[in-house]
Amino acid sequence: MGERYEEETQVTEVRREPPEGPPPGEPPWWRENWWIWLLVLLLLVGLLIAFFALRGGDDDDAADARATVPSVLGLSETEARETLEREGLEVEVTGTEESDKPEGTVIEQDPEAGAQLARGAVVSLVLSAGAPETVTQTVTTDTGETDTETQAETETETEAETETVETQPQAVQVPDVVGASHLDAGAAIDETGLIANTYPVASQEERGTVVAQNPDPGTELRQGQPVRLNVSLGPGEREVARIPDVTGREEREARQRLREAGFTVRTVDRQAPEPRHRGVVILQQPAPGDAPVLTQVTIFVGR
Repeated sequence: MGERYEEETQVTEVRREPPEGPPPGEPPWWRENWWIWLLVLLLLVGLLIAFFALRGGDDDDAADARATVPSVLGLSETEARETLEREGLEVEVTGTEESDKPEGTVIEQDPEAGAQLARGAVVSLVLSAGAPETVTQTVTTDTGETDTETQAETETETEAETETVETQPQAVQVPDVVGASHLDAGAAIDETGLIANTYPVASQEERGTVVAQNPDPGTELRQGQPVRLNVSLGPGEREVARIPDVTGREEREARQRLREAGFTVRTVDRQAPEPRHRGVVILQQPAPGDAPVLTQVTIFVGR
């Protein structure tokens, strides 16, 4: 009986599947390998720092590539050049004008102080030529009177009469030459007694066409003052022409000959070594030779 009971009361063993996930007491993989996440975070921070550093550097480079034009009015040419060149700007003396300021003093600048320009851009200056010259004409009249009755000879000299005449250049209006060829435009400006300075500029307009002028049409200037004409270089490659020798020629004739040869021209005043050099070209740059058409030739004219 006891054996039968033991057979009937056999214990059934139940197997349980192990629970999912890491064994009890072991951390998850992402928590155990925390240093990987730290490395990724540091890499992202480094990339952000590098991005903003490069962006800031680009802004600094852009700022460094521009310059603020300082005021050089009232300075001598040498002082003005030093001031502008310290800012990375080029200097161009476009002419002189009679003024009550000392000779050689800057009386005009273009562009004005405060303008933002790319470094290497040109600032144009006009210098004082000093006070207007005066022409003094002295007329002396001698009269003699003889008294026949007393045979007394007397001579009377009248006081010298002095007439002072101030000669000043005549005021003229700047003609409208935009759209004309640089040859016709330069001749029209020179015809008024003004100085036509032609500058080659990049443009898709027809080669040799005036695309801008300064001052504007209708502006009143005194004869002898410069007018800037921007001349289109046009599309495509420029052909080569021969720069003529214009030294020793009268300035207006020299400008016309250079324009007819296919070149732009700028006039710069220089002190004449002798009176005979006044109004004539004493130097030219570049020298006579081959160059692409519309290359600017600078002529130095004695004053």
